[in-house]
Amino acid sequence: MGGGSLGDLARNVLVSVGTASVQVSPPPVAERKVYSIINSSSGGQVITVNLGFQAAVANQGVVLQPGQAWVDSSGEGYKCFQGPITAISSAASGQVSIMER
Repeated sequence: MGGGSLGDLARNVLVSVGTASVQVSPPPVAERKVYSIINSSSGGQVITVNLGFQAAVANQGVVLQPGQAWVDSSGEGYKCFQGPITAISSAASGQVSIMER
């Protein structure tokens, strides 16, 4: 994947999320320009995402139903979130797909 104003793909992963908070994305080494988090769970799990250093708490933050996504991108006068991202699932075996540039 290449070039362009967004730069190269830095990360494209599937992360398991359980019923305890887990860090799904650490703070970036280089500046994050865009990222997306998709609830790719296949068992109906609801994923709650927290932007920051706190543990994720169910239903407090960005709540993603199966198939829903959260996208953040830098633009003129705005820089997307640069810190760690945590998540928690409503049931065991949740999953999120994460893409970062």
